[in-house]
Amino acid sequence: RDALREFVESWQNAATGCWGQWMVDRKGRIWKMDDMGITFHVLSDLHGQVGHQDMIAKRLLQLDRTEFPAGIQFDGHYENHLNWDAVKIFRSAWPTLDDKTRQQVGAEISRMLDWCLAKSYQPDGSFKVSDLDDTLGDAYYYGVSFLREVGYFRREERFWTDRDFSNAQVVHDRIETKLKATGLKDP
Repeated sequence: RDALREFVESWQNAATGCWGQWMVDRKGRIWKMDDMGITFHVLSDLHGQVGHQDMIAKRLLQLDRTEFPAGIQFDGHYENHLNWDAVKIFRSAWPTLDDKTRQQVGAEISRMLDWCLAKSYQPDGSFKVSDLDDTLGDAYYYGVSFLREVGYFRREERFWTDRDFSNAQVVHDRIETKLKATGLKDP
């Protein structure tokens, strides 16, 4: 356990706080690629017990229009799966952020939420199956997980805003009704 922890800490990019692939060029120089997906998994697997979370959040904001795996977007748009990962990182980093960065994070999460509700969530309570979803179950899982993580359904979970989501209960009920109607048993 100690050796693995030491490796993970030495792998962290000291300039950005992120994790990702390292490449060595022909001249022996090391190039460190920041990878939002790997960073999410390291932070998640270590239960948020990592250093430089403020740097990670700031770097993620810089990568907001960069394609996955480095950034938040996939094929030029948001995806619930990646949004959920990013928000989990932002939630973990929140206590370490200054006011300016918190405002930027709030604006980013707001854009993600707007995208989810306008492009992914459907009026019948379903979610569009995207290129990142392998199954209909994935589409529901990531859509609901994202909405839950941002505190859309529960005010006490809204770490990033005081905004009220007056339609949240309607959305919740439509999702629940649609899930029950489909008979989806996917865990």
